[in-house]
Amino acid sequence: MKRTATRNDTHQRRRRVRDTNSAAATHQPETPMKLIANIAGVLLGLIFNVVALNFFFHFFEMPAPPADSPPAMFLGAMIPTGYFAFVKVLEIVGGILVAIPRTRPVGLLTLAQSS
Repeated sequence: MKRTATRNDTHQRRRRVRDTNSAAATHQPETPMKLIANIAGVLLGLIFNVVALNFFFHFFEMPAPPADSPPAMFLGAMIPTGYFAFVKVLEIVGGILVAIPRTRPVGLLTLAQSS
């Protein structure tokens, strides 16, 4: 026979839910390894964002590769087609995602495609 929920059962269920929510809301200090991982993620995201934004805004001057060298030929093919700008946009998005701890795996996947 199926038992219907009494008022007391419902009250106890609500109390359990409330207790678990309040325990999750309390702030627990981060462990040193989480803190180190967060600092490394922010620094990696910052590096990728600065280098990628340099392509669009020219913060610092990048030396040109020697003429007729493989890097010069590679950039000669990437820049006029617009693919290099697309890669830099992916680096900006990936850098932002890596800096946020919850989205770090997606950011690393994004950066792995462009590196």
